[in-house]
Amino acid sequence: NNGVGIFLDVPLKTIAERLIEQGTEERPLLKNKTPKELLGQLKDHFLQRKAYYLKAQIHMEGPSITMDDIVEALKAI
Repeated sequence: NNGVGIFLDVPLKTIAERLIEQGTEERPLLKNKTPKELLGQLKDHFLQRKAYYLKAQIHMEGPSITMDDIVEALKAI
């Protein structure tokens, strides 16, 4: 494997808020969900994928990760 895995560990509530703000009409799996349903679906998906996310070489945590943060983390490896 030549790739580098990066886990951007952003709170699910933050992800849900961003998705609602951007609109979910173009996202078939998220379309027509209430905020509570959306958060529940995100939690379910996260739990299904968590083991894979935790295998990432880089784990960045927080609601305010910037592109510069990601670039610096990549430079460090």
